[in-house]
Order: sequence, then C-alpha cells, then structure tokens
Amino acid sequence: MYYAAVLPEYQEPTIDLLADVMRPSLRADDFEMEKKVIVEEIQMYADQPPFGMDDKIKELHYGKHPLARSVLGTIESVESLCPEQMQTYFESRYCPGNLFVAAAGKVDFDALVEQVASRCGDWPAQKTSRDISAPNSGPAPKSGSQFQCIHRESATQQYILQLADAPPSEDEDRYAAKLLATIFGDDSSRMYWEFVDSGLTESASMGHYEYLGAGMFFSWISCEPEAAKANFDRLAKLQEQLESQGFTAEELRQAQSKVKARVVLGSERPRNRLFHVGGNWMQRHEYRSVADDLKAVDTVTLDDLHRVLKKYPLSRPTTVTIGPLAEWV
Repeated sequence: MYYAAVLPEYQEPTIDLLADVMRPSLRADDFEMEKKVIVEEIQMYADQPPFGMDDKIKELHYGKHPLARSVLGTIESVESLCPEQMQTYFESRYCPGNLFVAAAGKVDFDALVEQVASRCGDWPAQKTSRDISAPNSGPAPKSGSQFQCIHRESATQQYILQLADAPPSEDEDRYAAKLLATIFGDDSSRMYWEFVDSGLTESASMGHYEYLGAGMFFSWISCEPEAAKANFDRLAKLQEQLESQGFTAEELRQAQSKVKARVVLGSERPRNRLFHVGGNWMQRHEYRSVADDLKAVDTVTLDDLHRVLKKYPLSRPTTVTIGPLAEWV
C-alpha cells in the first residue's frame, strides 16, 4: 500500500509522485543496502517483547500455509535474495491487473481518472494470480491447536497469546465475529472485567482479524510470571462459560452501538475512509458505504453470534507463552 494525504490542490502532483514510485529504478546497490536494513529489523523484532510471538503462533497454527510465514521473512531468506528475483517479482506484481487506485476526501474524481490514465495507461500487462486457499480446504494443511512455552530469561512479564480460527474477509459472518470479539475481548468486555479491572493482568484482550480465505481470533494476556498459569486457566473457564451459556441481548446491543460509533467516527477521517474503501475493493471487489456497514452490524442477531461461536470455538486455540518461565506446569 502506497498512499498520501494532501490538500485538494495537490491531487495531480501526488498522482505524479505515486506513479513514479510504482516504476522505481531498482538499483542493485540499493537492493543490497535494503537487505541489511531488513535483517536488522528482523533481529530487532526478535529482541523486543513479545519477541516475535505473533509470528511464532502463526507458524504453529498454520503449518505450511502462507499465513504461517513472517511478513519480514527470515534472515536466511532475505540474505539469499538477488536483484534478479526482485526484478522478476516487480514485473509480475506491479502491473495494471494487480494494482488499483482508491481516493477519499475532497477528490476531483473525473480529473483523477484522467490523471491516472495518462500516467499509467501504457504500463505493460502481466498475468498474475494469488493462491488464497483456506487453511481448512484445498492443498493447504488444516490449522491445528498446539501449545508451546518459550523461555526468555530477559523478559520481565509472561505473555500468553492464543490464535483460533475465525470467519475470513469474504464471509458475511465477519460482522458477527467483530461483535463477538467486542463483547468478549474489547474494552469493558468480559476479559477486561475478569482480568484488567480486577488487577490480575496488565493487559487482556481479544480481536478478530480477517484475511482472504482465513480469519483469526487473537487472545492476548500479559501478567506477572507467577500468575500466568492461574490466568491461563481462568481464561479457559471464561471461554468454556461463553460457549455453554452464550451472550445476552444487552451485550449484543451494547456491542452494536460501540462498533457503529467506531464506523461513523472513523469515516469522518479521510485517511480512515480511504483505507476502508481500498481494503474492501482489494479483498472483495465491492464498494461499501458507511450506511452499508451500519446496516450489516444492525442485522446481526444473537443466533448469528452463537452460530459463529459454535463454528469457530475459542476453546480450541493454538497457544504460545513466552517469558521468564522455563516450563509450564
């Protein structure tokens, strides 16, 4: 994603700049320098709490599926790259059939279309495709529940992260998943009152993240090492209670109000709206207005929440904990 936020009168020079960025020189010297920068980023990421924990849990949960791979790559994979590979990748991906333009704010749309066409209309076409097989279908392995305790002596807190399957970005159940996560793991949620407000943990939350072909429920806890096991057991009981007893109508009403407020307030910022419009088009090739999203949130029922929870249970996650604890007993 490449974007800019500018005053309306700078629309055309901004298109000039972005179009130029899409056609870089790709010098070999710059390539070798950037490889070193990325390796340093990988090392820095591994040294900072929670020590690359989210990459590790995806690796465990998704196996050989592409979602198991770190966006940064590995030191080995980055160091082995050559300029020719970069050039080939660029030619196959930065092509008209794989790029689109989104704009939000005080935009002169007719001028935008002409400006983009004049600067990008002669770019050579290339065939491109993406394998977005779901982790539970096709050639990709099924996602699996595992547990791993990683000892990190330098850590001062124990971190617990859980990953469970959830509705993907193309599934209409993503709205129910967002409300489910709001009720269970947002501010003023069940997890918040159980763990944070009571002082049992420094932080505790759950969120829903959507990708093409796969979705994730991420649950997160950070606390004192000596309290980690008890908090882990407490979280398991909270998940089991949710699955056996479900939600209440008042919880759903409050979550809908909270999510709708976020949709409306977020849409008032042009950059937020830009990302929303662009993301919808990239993932689903559709334009959705604010009213469309508000209606989708309003139409979610308790039955929808319980159906999604049954299909994507929180009680069967992959879990990674990292911190001073050398073993989990």
